[in-house]
Amino acid sequence: MTAHEIHWKYYRNISKENFTKIVSADTISSNLQKNKLGKYGKWLLKLYKRKCLKLEDLYKAADYIAIFDKIAKMNKLLYIDLNHYKSLPEMYRVIKPFIKIKSENEEIRRIKEYEAEKVYEDEAFVVISPKTNAASCLYGKGTQWCTASKYCNRFWDYYSQGNLYIIINKRNGKKYQFHAETKSFMNENDEPINWETCTLKKINATQGLFNYFISKIPYLYHEFLYEKKYNINDQTEFIEDIDDYKCRWKIYHEFGYKQYVYYIGLEDNSSTLYCVKWVGQIIGITQVIDKKFGVEKIIPFKNIARQNEVIIIKGNHTGIYNIDTDTIRWGYKGFVDDRIDWVNNKKVFL
Repeated sequence: MTAHEIHWKYYRNISKENFTKIVSADTISSNLQKNKLGKYGKWLLKLYKRKCLKLEDLYKAADYIAIFDKIAKMNKLLYIDLNHYKSLPEMYRVIKPFIKIKSENEEIRRIKEYEAEKVYEDEAFVVISPKTNAASCLYGKGTQWCTASKYCNRFWDYYSQGNLYIIINKRNGKKYQFHAETKSFMNENDEPINWETCTLKKINATQGLFNYFISKIPYLYHEFLYEKKYNINDQTEFIEDIDDYKCRWKIYHEFGYKQYVYYIGLEDNSSTLYCVKWVGQIIGITQVIDKKFGVEKIIPFKNIARQNEVIIIKGNHTGIYNIDTDTIRWGYKGFVDDRIDWVNNKKVFL
C-alpha cells in the first residue's frame, strides 16, 4: 500500500501536508519514500487525532522517539507499549533519566546544524531559513516577532505556507524577517517595512542579497527592485535578471501605465515587452511583443503623455506599438508615418 493510499484509507481527516509532517518526525520506524508507516508514526498520528500533539512540537517528538526506541531495546522500560503513553510529556517523563544533559552551546550547535539553513551570505548580510520552532527562536532572539516568542509562537503557521527568511545585517546586528507568501517584511521591533518599490534598498541591501531573492522568488521583482540603471542615451546595459516563460531576459526599462507595469527586456539582440498586472500583487504576466515579431529593439517614449506607446525597431524600419489599441504602425528607414496604418493595410515590413 502506498503512502497516499495509507493516508486516504486511515487518516483522510488529516490533511496530506500535516500527515507528511507528522510521519516524517518518526525517523525510526517510518519512511514515506518507501511507503512505510511504522509504529511511532501511527502513535503520533493517533495523538494528533486526539488533539494531544501540536505540530510545533514535532521536533521534540523526533528526539523523544529516538531515545525511547534505544532504551526500549535495552529492556530498561517498564512499559514499552506505546499506547500506554497519551502525550509527548508522558513519554518525556519516562526517558528523562536517560537523557544526557547537554550544554547550552551544544544545543545551539545542534540547532544550527540540523534545524536551520544558511541560504545566503556576503560581506554585509547573512540569510537564515529556520526549519523548526527552536531555530526560529534562536535566530530571532532579541526581536519582537511572534515566530521567535516562547509563548503563543506562530512559527508553524508561517512555515506551513512557505519558508521564513531571517536577514541579519552583519555590520550592525539588525535583523529582518521576510515571508513571501504572506508578504510580511518586518524589522526587529515587529514593525512592517513598507511593501513598495525598492523594499530591499530601505535596509541598504547589497546587490548580491537582492539577486538572491529575485533568483529564488522571481515574481517579487517589482517590490524588491533595488536600483535602476536605465539610460536611454547611451543604452546602458542592463537591469536585473527575471525569469518568465522559461526565458532569461535582461530588464532594460520599467514603466507603469494604468493598473499595469511594463518591462522592456532584451535577450540575444531581440526585445520583448512584458505586461504585468499589478493589484497589490502580481496576478498575471504576458508578453505583449515577443520574438515572433523579430523586433530588435524597443524604446519607451520619454514623453509621459505617450506612455501608452513604445517605439519598436527592426532593421531600418521603425514603428509605434500602441498598448491601448494593440496595433503597430510601421514606418520606413527610421521614420513613422502616422497617416498610414501599416498593419491594417498589410504593408508590414516583417
